[in-house]
Amino acid sequence: MKKISYHTLKKDLDRLKKTYFTVCELKKFYKNKKTSLKNLLSRWTREKLIFPLGNGCYCFDTGRLDYMNLACNLVRPSYISFEYALSFYGLSDRISWIITLTTLKRHKFVHAGPYAFEYTKLKKELFFGYERIDDYYIASPEKALLDTIYLVSKNKRLVDLKSLNLEKINKKKLYALAKRFPEYVRKELKSVVGG
Repeated sequence: MKKISYHTLKKDLDRLKKTYFTVCELKKFYKNKKTSLKNLLSRWTREKLIFPLGNGCYCFDTGRLDYMNLACNLVRPSYISFEYALSFYGLSDRISWIITLTTLKRHKFVHAGPYAFEYTKLKKELFFGYERIDDYYIASPEKALLDTIYLVSKNKRLVDLKSLNLEKINKKKLYALAKRFPEYVRKELKSVVGG
C-alpha cells in the first residue's frame, strides 16, 4: 500500500489543473483499497484539509472550484441551460444562484459545497444545441431560450419570458433550432420573440 501525502496529492492535482477530485480518480494515482482511501478522505475532511462536494467529489479550496465543470460532471450527460444560461449570456437581468442544467436522467437537485445544481430531464430528441466552453458544456443562447420556453409551456418553470433581453439572440438560428421542438413551443416562441 502506497502512503498518500496530502501535499503531494495537492501538487499532482494542481499540475493537472483539477479543482476537485473523486475517490475513483484518487484510485488512479494510488492503488490503495477504496476503503482505506475513503478513511483517509474522511480524516482529511474532519481536519478541514479538504471539503466534500457530494457524489464522492472533494476539493481543496471551494473558492478556486471550477463549479461549472463540476456541475456538468456530477450528472452525465448534462449541459448548463435554462435560467443560469440566460443570465450567463445577459439575456436575463435576474441572477440565478442555482446552476440549472438539462440531462437525460431524472430530475435531481444537488448541493455541492456552497453550490446548488438543478438537473431537469429533457427528452433525448431535445438534448442538443450545446457547446463545450473551457471545461464545461452550455447551451447556445438560442437553445437556452428554447429549453426555457419548453419548460414554461409545460408549467415546470416560472420565468417572465417577456422581460428577457433578446437583442443578442440570432433569430435565424433560433427558428432553425425551434423546428425540432413541439408545435406549442414554436407558438409560444412567436409570442415572445415575434415573427
